[in-house]
Amino acid sequence: MSLDRGAQSCLLSLTWLLLFAITLLMPQGVHAHAVLESTVPADGEAVAPSPALITLNFSEAVSPIFARVLDRNGQSVTAPSDASSVDNQLRIRITRPLPDGPYMVTYRVVSADTHPVGGAFPFVVGTTLDASASRASNPSPDGETKAANDSAWMLAITVNRALHLTALLLAAGAALYVLLIEARAMPSRRALSGLVAPLAATGMLTAVVAVGLQGALMAEAPLNGLFTEGATAIWTLGSMTTRGASSLLAVIGLLLVAIGLRQRHPDASPATPTALLGAGVLTCMASLVVAGHAATVEPRWAVLPAWIVHTVVAAFWIGSLAPLLNSVSPLRAARDDGADADADADANDEPRTAPPGALRAFGAFSRIALPGVLGLLAAGVLLAVLQFGAETVTSLDLSSRYALVLAIKVALVVVLLGLALANRLVLVPRLARNAADGAACGALRRSLVVELMVGIAVIASAAVLSQQAPPSARRHAASGKAASNTTAAGAVIEQSLTSEKGHRARLRITREADGSMTLAVQLTGAKNEVLAPIAVTLELSNSAAGIEPLERKLLPATDGSREYRYSGRDLVVPGRWSVRIDAVITDFEQSVFSTTMDIGAR
Repeated sequence: MSLDRGAQSCLLSLTWLLLFAITLLMPQGVHAHAVLESTVPADGEAVAPSPALITLNFSEAVSPIFARVLDRNGQSVTAPSDASSVDNQLRIRITRPLPDGPYMVTYRVVSADTHPVGGAFPFVVGTTLDASASRASNPSPDGETKAANDSAWMLAITVNRALHLTALLLAAGAALYVLLIEARAMPSRRALSGLVAPLAATGMLTAVVAVGLQGALMAEAPLNGLFTEGATAIWTLGSMTTRGASSLLAVIGLLLVAIGLRQRHPDASPATPTALLGAGVLTCMASLVVAGHAATVEPRWAVLPAWIVHTVVAAFWIGSLAPLLNSVSPLRAARDDGADADADADANDEPRTAPPGALRAFGAFSRIALPGVLGLLAAGVLLAVLQFGAETVTSLDLSSRYALVLAIKVALVVVLLGLALANRLVLVPRLARNAADGAACGALRRSLVVELMVGIAVIASAAVLSQQAPPSARRHAASGKAASNTTAAGAVIEQSLTSEKGHRARLRITREADGSMTLAVQLTGAKNEVLAPIAVTLELSNSAAGIEPLERKLLPATDGSREYRYSGRDLVVPGRWSVRIDAVITDFEQSVFSTTMDIGAR
């Protein structure tokens, strides 16, 4: 089977457009999908005596990449073998009693949906701190390089994911078309194998590449990490996640589909190829369930059936478009009319008549697609409510990148439904009344090409959406506590910051000898008016010391200063800290302030 040159040109243009759109919509940095729910000791807690075990409880099962406890010198007091995980809990053994003082727990884990999650939190051993203990300085930071590498790996993962989903769903959908509509049409099956073979090859290649990319992101590898001496460890790390299992199932499923379509003998029993196609489709669908959001959302008894319905119907719908297009193509019409090989030269002309087999195929497709699409929409709504919560669905932050991608996907689905309805209610009935209506046949071909292009765009948007943090994850990720309205005398660091939107932030950090600090920020607009943002979030990280980002919520001060404040023991380790402040000014406006601060030993 082959598409005419016009359709091929349109699909090629769409591919480049989608790749460009993915670079614009891909996540900036790594978003956490597993949420840290509680820790023992608690964030900022003072404990006595020294704990023997530190536990971190997540919203879903995790596996440790690293987890360590740092003292005030930035030195690890635990070994890599001290970290382990059991289901949703990460555990760090403390083999020797810790001296009194502040400590920082920093970790990086991978969740069941294959997304790496990093974070940190401080705690204190004892009730008094020895401020005269010796302290060491940190090596030079590499935070900007790490952030750039993470963004590059995320771009590669998103593009590879889009290519993989497109190839897998189109191949599986073509197999479903054969099973449900043209099960006995051996010529159609052989023609489809010419399309599915490159799709299967692309899907298998991208499945393998996904394992390496996942491992590189988890290991925070440099951009050439997949081609260095340590590449074996990176691939092994990726294969140990659910992405490894997903990729293995995808390779097996696509291989079964490709073999099942290689039916060369029309008189042979179709039982074996049919069994291969059925097993291939099921295996391909399973590869999408074992990793990603479907692997983590509860309750599983409701999520899995809804996810399967949603994915299978989408694959059948979009994957059937190319076979349907082929059934009304000029070349196919000429062959069905018994024309000779010279008809190839007229492949770009409009067909003069629609083959009877094409009308039967469209009729069978419509009978299956109508209830299927209703199931797809119902499953999509159910998944949205289960994954994000009814309250989040009805009050989605329209300024977020997640909302933008979701809105694009919904809009594309609406366009897809419109095209499908036009085909079903207008063009196909015209051909049914007059199979020789060449204008209707040509219009149907063009509509199918556009519908296929929009369907591929829907798949690409789903790939981008899978790399975005759901609103519920972002909502629960930030934690914090009310700040004191007054601060004791101590070292003070002040900076003035300006956002890209012209807003200004006056930042003040007051540090105490025990490592505690109070951070205060006041925001002003372009006309120097004091702003009262809806929410202000602080993120602190020290990549040189291996301290993953800490997210804190700043609360309004109650002393009339119109500042937003946070108090805690987060700057335990000296060195260069990255500071990021996200201020939600209105429902549709957000300002971001970033800086670095050299925090000396005290």
